[in-house]
Amino acid sequence: ERMAKWGREYIEPGSFKEPKDRNGNDLGVRVFRAFTCEFGLHRPSVSGPLSLTLTVDLRAKLLRQKTLLDQVCEGRDPNTCKFDQRQIQQFKRFWKSEVVICTYDKKCYSVIDL
Repeated sequence: ERMAKWGREYIEPGSFKEPKDRNGNDLGVRVFRAFTCEFGLHRPSVSGPLSLTLTVDLRAKLLRQKTLLDQVCEGRDPNTCKFDQRQIQQFKRFWKSEVVICTYDKKCYSVIDL
C-alpha cells in the first residue's frame, strides 16, 4: 500500500540515497530500492500438495537529478559558459557512447555526439 509502482517494480518514494563521489561531490542521482514480487506454485514432492510461493527480488532504480548540460557546465550558468576546442573534444571523448536517461519518457539512450 505505501509503495509506489515504477514499471514492474515497487519503490518506497521517501527512502532514497544520494551518493557522492570520493571527493564529496554530488553525483546527481537518487538511488531507490526497488522490489519485484512474483507469485508461483510449488510442489515439494511429486505426490505432495501445491503451495503458494512468493519470490521477491531487490534491485536499484536510479533517477537522475542533473541534466547532461549541468554536468558539462559544472554548476555554472549554461547561457554564459564558453568552451575552448580542447574542452569540447574532451567532453566528446568522455560522453560519447555513455548511456543517459531521458527525463520525459524514462528511457535510456546512448550519446552519439555533443
